[in-house]
Amino acid sequence: MRRSILLRGRRRAIRADLRRGLAGTALATSSAVFVGLVHAVPVSAVEVPPDNEPPYRPISLGEQARLDRCSAGVALHVGGPELKKVAAKALTGPPEELAVATDPVGTMWPLSQAMVKDRDYPESSPTVTTERRLRWEAANETYWQTGWGSVEKDPPQFGSDIAAFTLSAQRDLWAKIGTDGHAMASKTSLDRAKAVAAEVKGKDIHNDALIEHMLQDATSPYYRSVTASDIARLLRHGGFLAQTPAEDSAEFRMEVEALKVAWGSCDSRNPDDFYRVMSPMVVTAHMEWEAEYAAQAKPRADIVNAEVAAANEVRKATDAMIESLGQAWLADQILKWQKYWAGQKATTRPKPAVFTQATKDLAAARTRAADQAKLAASASAAAKAAADKGNTAQHVAWTIADGAKTPRGRGLLFAQQSVQVAKASAAAAEAAAKATLTASNAAKATVADSKALYGLAQTQSHAMKAEFRRVAAQEAAAQAKSGGHRRGRPGKPPRTPPRRIPRRRPLRRRRRRLVSRRRRPRPSV
Repeated sequence: MRRSILLRGRRRAIRADLRRGLAGTALATSSAVFVGLVHAVPVSAVEVPPDNEPPYRPISLGEQARLDRCSAGVALHVGGPELKKVAAKALTGPPEELAVATDPVGTMWPLSQAMVKDRDYPESSPTVTTERRLRWEAANETYWQTGWGSVEKDPPQFGSDIAAFTLSAQRDLWAKIGTDGHAMASKTSLDRAKAVAAEVKGKDIHNDALIEHMLQDATSPYYRSVTASDIARLLRHGGFLAQTPAEDSAEFRMEVEALKVAWGSCDSRNPDDFYRVMSPMVVTAHMEWEAEYAAQAKPRADIVNAEVAAANEVRKATDAMIESLGQAWLADQILKWQKYWAGQKATTRPKPAVFTQATKDLAAARTRAADQAKLAASASAAAKAAADKGNTAQHVAWTIADGAKTPRGRGLLFAQQSVQVAKASAAAAEAAAKATLTASNAAKATVADSKALYGLAQTQSHAMKAEFRRVAAQEAAAQAKSGGHRRGRPGKPPRTPPRRIPRRRPLRRRRRRLVSRRRRPRPSV
């Protein structure tokens, strides 16, 4: 027998009596009459709008708009600069444009085309990476051929780990485009849900079929699939609500809050509800959620644009870093070549023109490396400015949430993660700028210092990935500490502490204590 949450905190004896009473009623009543009585929805003051869905399906109010926002938010976070730009435009524009951009039937055409542009971005493509290495190798060929083992032939794979972190990882994430960002129930929750299904099976054929469908769909990561919040609701109710709670009741408000928590975590679906018992609560939650979401539109747009700007700048800084490392390597090869020939006999030396060319090539490599350092520094500063704008906008959103007495971060929805991405991108751009400057200094150094600085530049270039992840985690922790909305436990409403009932001592013990108190001699004055 399902347990009502209204029974929580009551004494065990009362709960047992109620269970026995309900069980007796169920056994004494025929199935048809029982279903009609239990699922009769009381008259509600909440006006449920007309809906095109069949009466046995939940109302569709607000569901598609929420799915559009969250699926575009997924594209925003997993995409490169072009995809981020298109997703941001859709998220900050009219709802009609967002619906077109995220329409699964239309294959999400605007987002798909932006993804192709990211894929074919010249500086990230394997073809361009190979061409760049061949260019460095060609510039070094003369010194390798005449250096008699003092000069390396092939330049290192400077961009390989960077490409693995950016391009390869990004391509792996492209499979998420088209999903709606919902959380999936854990195995433990699903096992408990199966136990609930077994417990209530046979009491209502319609709910039996609905639970069976939910359990089958709960392991799917795809669009509009059953979410962790749906399973949490099933567990919370021990099945489905039998009737709509009174609108002034705590149970009604808890369900409304639970819906907003779920929607704020991109568990966007309306509850599965064969008899539409939840409709008044869905309508109430929808009106409150849309007001909360709309109130933070401006800071949310600023945060999204900050993520796009920071991501674009980190790409510029990365490209500059890779090119500067290549120029520093070339300068190091020329310096080693010059050192080798400085101690050799004149009869075996290359022609004077080769030495003249080496001087020109060294100067050119140093100039190019210095230019890349300037580009990386500029990109790093721009990325930090974008991240600062995002951080400022987040605090504006928090102020709005505090004034409305809603959880911080929930109304930002996908944009809360955008703050993390923007700050992490700024940290990665700064790491790239440091490596680029060190590479430029290595190119300008003498042969004695060049090798050490060049090695330091390579080490610093590997710090990009670590810095990105460190700062992203740091910001996530800061958001949680500030009271921001977290999706760690989706679908769970804020719990009201149960009323504490003072525990009464057994009567015999109380009498004994009273007797002992009476017999105890009074203290002398």
